[in-house]
Amino acid sequence: MVSVIMTTYNQQKYIQQALESVLMQRTSFLYEIWIGDDASTDETADIVRHYEKQYPNVVHAICREENIGPTKNAYDMLCRAQGKYIAYCEGDDYWIDNAKLQKQVDFLKKNPNYSACTHDCQIVNEYGEPLAEQKLNWVSPKRIFTRKDFNGINLPGQTSTWVHKNFLNDTAHNFSIICQANPYVGDRTTVMILLMYGPIYHMPTVMSCYRKANLHTETNITTIAFKHNENVNQMQYEMTCTLEKYAREEFGVPLHFTIFKVSQWIKMILHKVFRSKNIRQR
Repeated sequence: MVSVIMTTYNQQKYIQQALESVLMQRTSFLYEIWIGDDASTDETADIVRHYEKQYPNVVHAICREENIGPTKNAYDMLCRAQGKYIAYCEGDDYWIDNAKLQKQVDFLKKNPNYSACTHDCQIVNEYGEPLAEQKLNWVSPKRIFTRKDFNGINLPGQTSTWVHKNFLNDTAHNFSIICQANPYVGDRTTVMILLMYGPIYHMPTVMSCYRKANLHTETNITTIAFKHNENVNQMQYEMTCTLEKYAREEFGVPLHFTIFKVSQWIKMILHKVFRSKNIRQR
């Protein structure tokens, strides 16, 4: 019924907790876990293989010898998934409600007009301790999230909260845009695709934890793509243009993310001007 997609890279400290949180699920249906280890250099792959041996009918591990990047890794797992529904738990996040999958699948079965459902999450530090700031600026507070709410950046929930219909069953469309639009960011692309099939419902219940990396000691996808990327505004602008083009050409839906695009274009130009000025002053 459900395929859980788990991507991981150098997360030996967290991967066991992530896996245990999925394996603790109590459901009336079968589910599988697809883990993509993207050529970790620590002990992550060994831990993943151990769980595959322990739960051979549930856990399926793909341990890569060469790093292919976050979105390619995730898309490959998505293509392997057999479930009617897809759920996510990245290797450093974890679930805290053993009925999470059952609740979300029950909702989607009863409300087939929705393409997905999400829920609240708790933001924790590297030790699993709740942070004082519990707001994610890129997550919308709306209970029902539609195309009008997706402005190219806002999401209906943090990735570990998602359960959605397996849209790859629709062979009329090419979904490789998930790994082509950006090598690091795939959540926006996935949400845009889901909105082509219906709105997304947000449950006001905390059922997972999102771990924020310590920028001084750890690195995750977010820090690589946004915090440590001096060309982040150009990346944002180009990706947004790509999403608009895909929606128009693949689904015939004219989406316009003008406000966000303009803001990124202005920041991109200002960054180039200041960088050029600093170089001349040296």
